[in-house]
Amino acid sequence: RPLTVVVVNNGGGGIFRFLPINGSVPSEEFTSLWETPTSGIDIGALCRAHGIPHQKVRAAADLRGALSGSWTCNRHCVVEVVVGSAGAEALDAERQANVDFHGTIKASIAADAKRAVALMSGRSSAELATPFDMGLPLPTSFKIVRLSLSPYDLACQAPLTSTDDPARAWRRSGLILRCELAIDGKDSRPAVGVGEIAPLPGLHAESIHQAHDQAAVLCRLLEGLELPLGG
Repeated sequence: RPLTVVVVNNGGGGIFRFLPINGSVPSEEFTSLWETPTSGIDIGALCRAHGIPHQKVRAAADLRGALSGSWTCNRHCVVEVVVGSAGAEALDAERQANVDFHGTIKASIAADAKRAVALMSGRSSAELATPFDMGLPLPTSFKIVRLSLSPYDLACQAPLTSTDDPARAWRRSGLILRCELAIDGKDSRPAVGVGEIAPLPGLHAESIHQAHDQAAVLCRLLEGLELPLGG
């Protein structure tokens, strides 16, 4: 059966700009050594070299027509969807704006984390209103007070794509893992975390029953364990 491959071309996304080295070396060196190239990548030329039909679209409204055309030609095809601004300067500005936006989010998360540490360490509300640059004492250890598993089984609005078994495709089963941690041995105000264990039928080797048994054993082994922080 002919295959249509949709390639989302975002110019590499600029993910390497999130490296800590960005900003500490000259921009010319960073661009040449680490940055994803913004030009010189011609997917159409690559397709032509291998005799594969290629279409390039820039607007969502044009994607439907490109897909329809590829399906009717009865051959393997590539549809390239170009996202982002055209031109190296505009793309560079978009990448930097993305880095700045994530930096703002990280700063907000760091402030919230420091506030949480202050609450766990028993700081007063007056101290919470002061800047956090003074260096709050971090916990020295965590103790796993309690681990619990709660199974769930839900009906799906659409069948799972990982299995063709109709008996399993319309149900989603899993486990909710609840972990209670004592901070520096203080059991009165445990920190609580919640996670999920949910193997997909047809994708993961373990069944939900096997995953439950494995997790239950780990819970019994880990309860009461003290975890020191730091090197």
